[in-house]
Amino acid sequence: MPESTPKANPIAQELTAQIQVGLYGTVGHLARQLRLIDKVAPKLKENGITRQISVDRLRRRKAAGFAATHTSTEAFGGLLFAVGVLKHELISEDSTLSHAGQDSRVTVGDMTHLEADRRLAWKQNDLMYDLLQATFESENGLPDYIILGVPLLFGREIYALGFEDEGLRSEIEKLKNRAEQFWEANRRRCFPFDPKGPRVATIHTGRPSEILRALLQATPGHAVSPDRLGAELGSLLENHKKALLSANINRVMIGLLAPGCRTAAWSSADSMDSRAFPRSLITEGMLSFCYQAGLRGGITQVETLGGPDRWTSEAVDDLASSLMALTVFDHRSAEPLPLWYAREALAPIRKKYQGKSWLDVYKGMVKKAMRGEQVEAAWLRGWEENS
Repeated sequence: MPESTPKANPIAQELTAQIQVGLYGTVGHLARQLRLIDKVAPKLKENGITRQISVDRLRRRKAAGFAATHTSTEAFGGLLFAVGVLKHELISEDSTLSHAGQDSRVTVGDMTHLEADRRLAWKQNDLMYDLLQATFESENGLPDYIILGVPLLFGREIYALGFEDEGLRSEIEKLKNRAEQFWEANRRRCFPFDPKGPRVATIHTGRPSEILRALLQATPGHAVSPDRLGAELGSLLENHKKALLSANINRVMIGLLAPGCRTAAWSSADSMDSRAFPRSLITEGMLSFCYQAGLRGGITQVETLGGPDRWTSEAVDDLASSLMALTVFDHRSAEPLPLWYAREALAPIRKKYQGKSWLDVYKGMVKKAMRGEQVEAAWLRGWEENS
């Protein structure tokens, strides 16, 4: 029996026709868009949207990196969890690195599934404040740079959706009060409030387009950046706003940001919602910028204490230079060495040995104790003495 000829697919035919008809029109649109961006981008650079940084690697710097992690596993209808934070201090001078010590906090326990991810983040941040408090109370003095792998500000995403639950409300309120009390007591000891204080910065993957968005949304008369920006920048952005947004504003900035450069700094606390905290940091202002340390390195975003009115362009350059100097390796996920060492030291919390993690061992011990009725015996021990 002869095979039947497959029927033509009308969707495939329509797609083929559309591609053939629209090909040259698409090429023309893209070419015009690229020509416009090629024309605007150099003018953005000339007006100070990016800056070349002179990196001084010879200077002595004492820096501390603070990293945090958490993990969990299903167990008996709930979760077993482990949360850890670690500080790694080192001293960098010329090509010499010396490690100045570590400090850490770890907690292991059980919890329900209710808002588990957020509650683990709350526990992680609470431990981080334990470590920060110990650092600021240490008799060894404060480092020159405190580099955090967790946010300084917490917005609406930190809140639980079921916030009406009393237990959830008390947990987030505990973290909120802890953060407020810590920064009320220690903010004035940090740069730029104290010129000799440590520079506190949190770093994460960068979005260099934020400087352009901040300038486009700026209120007249409100300081956005401590950097000296060109007089033409405002009109340039306004006249080419549609073209920049159409071409993907982030891609434009990635093309402008070369190795060893940073973006102009911008005020980053203005867009926080009313429930964000710590309020004392938001009230005093926060400053952000992005930089690229090496040829193969990714773009890093920095957020630090103090608004644009408290910083100078030279002080921002100095912070960027120090973070670049502390970023020794040139690869996609490179970060300042103190933070890298801190993250690596936390690996045992998540790492598996011979197919098992620490939580798997913990789970096995819990199961064994329950089978041996050790739990019931422990609960009854105190009752028997009192009877």
